[in-house]
Amino acid sequence: MEILGDSPINHKGEDALDRSGYAEHIAKGILKWKSRESLCLALHGPWGSGKTSLINMCLEIIKEQTATLDSKEKPIIVRFQPWVISGHEQLIRTFIGELRKALKKPDLSEYAHEAAEKLEVYEKIFDYVSWLPVPGRGYIEKFRDGLKLLKGSTRAVQKDIENDLDSNKKRICDALRKLQAPVLVTIDDVDRLTSEEIRQLFQLIKAVADFPNTIYLLAFDHLLVEKALEPFQRGSETRYLEKIVQLDFEVPNPSRSKLTSVLWAGIDDVMKTIPSEKYEQTRWNEVKFGPLPALFRNIRDVKRFLNSVNFIHPIVQNEVSPVDVLIIEAIHVFAPDLYKAIRDNKEYLLSDPTFARGRSKNDEKDEWIKKLPDMASSQFREEIQELLILLFPEIDSVFNRHSWGDGFWEAWESNKRVCLSAYFEFYFKGTVAEGEISAKESDNVIKELGAYENLVLILKNYMVDGRIKKLLPKIENHLKQNHDRQLACSFISAVFETGDFLPFKPDGMMELPLDWLIDGTLYRVLKMFDEAERKGILADAIAQTKSAVLFPTSLTNYIWREWYRQDKDNKQKEKEEKLLTQTETDEVKDIALKLIRERSKNENFYKTRHLLSILHDWVRWADIDEVKRWVAGIVSDEKKVPEFLGGCGGFSGKSTMGSHFATYKLKIEPKHLEQFCDIHQLKTASEKILKDNPEWLTDSYREILTIFIKGFEKKDSWDDE
Repeated sequence: MEILGDSPINHKGEDALDRSGYAEHIAKGILKWKSRESLCLALHGPWGSGKTSLINMCLEIIKEQTATLDSKEKPIIVRFQPWVISGHEQLIRTFIGELRKALKKPDLSEYAHEAAEKLEVYEKIFDYVSWLPVPGRGYIEKFRDGLKLLKGSTRAVQKDIENDLDSNKKRICDALRKLQAPVLVTIDDVDRLTSEEIRQLFQLIKAVADFPNTIYLLAFDHLLVEKALEPFQRGSETRYLEKIVQLDFEVPNPSRSKLTSVLWAGIDDVMKTIPSEKYEQTRWNEVKFGPLPALFRNIRDVKRFLNSVNFIHPIVQNEVSPVDVLIIEAIHVFAPDLYKAIRDNKEYLLSDPTFARGRSKNDEKDEWIKKLPDMASSQFREEIQELLILLFPEIDSVFNRHSWGDGFWEAWESNKRVCLSAYFEFYFKGTVAEGEISAKESDNVIKELGAYENLVLILKNYMVDGRIKKLLPKIENHLKQNHDRQLACSFISAVFETGDFLPFKPDGMMELPLDWLIDGTLYRVLKMFDEAERKGILADAIAQTKSAVLFPTSLTNYIWREWYRQDKDNKQKEKEEKLLTQTETDEVKDIALKLIRERSKNENFYKTRHLLSILHDWVRWADIDEVKRWVAGIVSDEKKVPEFLGGCGGFSGKSTMGSHFATYKLKIEPKHLEQFCDIHQLKTASEKILKDNPEWLTDSYREILTIFIKGFEKKDSWDDE
């Protein structure tokens, strides 16, 4: 990571904005100035416009063009930096001291040395005056008043000033007029001073340091300095600056092409580390040749932006979209209030299925989005709005009435866009939000796709904490790009094997049930392959499992219903695209039925989550009496009844209008069990268990039995409260 300093350039060779010609123009003007009167030049420009760089190049050119001259014929250069001086008193003393040191250099003429000696008197006087109690006076006035006090009381000082300050200054002026070349005093960053210090500096130039054969080159923001000098302009038609500055120069604005060349070179240094397949060239071109360049007014803007990008890029590299990073950092630099509004209001901006599904028109959201560009400066409000549209589909929908279908989500996910909840936090905090999965984390999982045993252990953890819904799209995208039969089979089988660890209760979000999401993902993975391979991959995946039953049967049912749904006639079914042929579907159904029968012999099969779904599949593919016999054997043991009923229940959700979140409660519908057993006998058995209250009856078992019994009242579970 390279952070670009805010330092100016020092040499013409560093000039990327073609300003050296302008610096040469000023330098030649200074060298051709033949008058012995004092001259004050001003170089105007806002902060960051390159004033110091111009001064540096100007001085370099002066030194180059006078290199062959004798030292007595060269301009005597004094670089005075008032903003590094603390306190008003130090300002005058330091200026006089810097000027004296420059004139005292050994290779200069006797006239320079004479002026230096007389300037030393100024320093000594000021050393005395600075502590004199002259109340209610400015420092220039205090300087003069102090001299009057000292003149009548201190013989030592009287001797030093040779009886009269005016005669001393006259001797300084006489010596300076005899110099073959002028004294050039550059005073940079005047606008960094406080208003009081700015007034003090200009008083210094006007009243104390108005020496002949001296050229002052001042650099400042004209508006800031003029505002600071307003107290001096009251009651006068002539502006105070006009009384001091004889010639003004404006820092030229860099050409747009030169400025953008520096910008693109800096961005390329960052983006060259991004693999080409992850680089969104089309979107980058929309940004590069669209609104982004208009934000940059000077080289300081470019450096600020590149520093922001250079800082954040190593943190988020490979985790997010590089194009989105560039847009967000541009907003961060040029519209910080807007940046904070985006960071703190993601619910209005996200477009992934979790937030978009079931979303109705939200006038509050639309109004909030319409106000976003107003948070940026008016000078580039339109450009900021264009960047926001490129960044968030939700904003594009509000301003341009575009609609975005589910087909776009895959591309957004592949490119790790900020408009998705999985990546949003990373752009602003450098870390994923709770419950999300970073690109590095998903890449580590993908590396284990071929290691079945490891993959089972990994997916089990994601099933338990519910983050499997975040991981599946990433694996699906990887398999789509890499049609590897072995990896697909390993992945499908590992999902089968770990599916029973899926949380039974939803996580509170109003979204597709996780089992639907998993079945849909596995279906699409199978569909990636040629028709001739699909059945073999699925059969091998089922055969590889050791204890799975839930998802092998639910996925098989998903496929089986393509041929055997009762709500469609045969002609309509024949026209629809299907994953497997009818013969293959029947073969896979037989494999799944065999799996159910084998698993049902396990003594813990009745504890399977989503047991009711498996029982329904069993009935579809086998004789119902077979299922009834198994159920009867389970419910005959009262200790197994609560677990059996829990697996046959489901959760119903309730949410307020416009909310993405819901409250879920367990619901056990007796009517869903009546084809498998005598539900009234089961109710009686449940009531007896509650009445007897055996030691093994836990609170959760008691709750399940109570919910089942209340289900006979045919009331919605929300009425129980």
